[in-house]
Amino acid sequence: MTVISRKTHGFFFNGITDSIIVPEGDFSELGHRTTRGTDDVRVILSENAPLSTRDSVATSGIFNKNLTIEAWVMPDCGGTIIEKEGQYKLSLGHVDTPGPASFEVYMEGEGGEERYYLTTATLATDRYEGTVYPHIEYQGLQDSYNRFVGSRDDATELNKNHRPLIHVIATVRTTAIELYINGELVVRQSIKDRDLALKPSTKQTYIGGKGGKFRGTMEGIHLNASFKTSMIEGDSPLSDSDTLLLYRFEEPIAPIEDVFTYSAHTSSSGLSVLTMTKTDAQLLASKLTGNTVTTGTIDFTSSPYSSGNYEVLDSSSGSTVVKYISCTIQYIS
Repeated sequence: MTVISRKTHGFFFNGITDSIIVPEGDFSELGHRTTRGTDDVRVILSENAPLSTRDSVATSGIFNKNLTIEAWVMPDCGGTIIEKEGQYKLSLGHVDTPGPASFEVYMEGEGGEERYYLTTATLATDRYEGTVYPHIEYQGLQDSYNRFVGSRDDATELNKNHRPLIHVIATVRTTAIELYINGELVVRQSIKDRDLALKPSTKQTYIGGKGGKFRGTMEGIHLNASFKTSMIEGDSPLSDSDTLLLYRFEEPIAPIEDVFTYSAHTSSSGLSVLTMTKTDAQLLASKLTGNTVTTGTIDFTSSPYSSGNYEVLDSSSGSTVVKYISCTIQYIS
């Protein structure tokens, strides 16, 4: 039994069934039609999905010769962080036992396919030889369950206050494959002048492994098409021009599932004005602020709500122009 003693917005994986699937494809067709005339994701998430539904702009080859994976995790005791079968797999520990940090990647070049496997420890008869994560103290009060210690048959005792936050970087570059833990280079394999590229794969991407292979909390996952030395500091998952995927689970936000219908759409002083019922406006304002709102004006461009401006591509003039739009919501009783 895992005890989480304080609230967290990170995503907790139970190590049994939890996974997040990042579908392959460009989302142009997402499966069966619903009663509202929209699509769901049943077809695109299937490993047997027709290529027409998930391969028109496949993500399988977008990395080419460069890929960097950043992860902020609190393992208990860990496992597979993220994998794309036939292309890469990043792990830290195991579901039931602290274990090595490892990075498996498939490359190809003129000589065909090559598999590289970097790890911080190797398996011996009754232990790992090398460095394992999370760090353990055998028989310690707040120690993790360990399959190699026969006297410990209870579940893990690590609660959220004792699970360490670990920053993991796995990077593939034209010169080397590297693995960093908390800013330290722990494993490196040179591939200099080999002219290798990541092997394309049309499999789905699984965060937390395929079918629940990670136990613990993840705060962020970042896939990037390049490696930057600033990443080693590991301050927070930040987007840049080379970002391919970014999940910031620790942010205290969740999708709003309610459907709001507006009756009019006009423009005033360069702002878009959506008219809806007072009841819907109050409900939307309350969900966005986390407080009960019945009347007044809320400016989401200022503290404590502002997260910057929306970035919009405007092609109405014949050329693409980037415009930045702030968000102000007003409620009139």
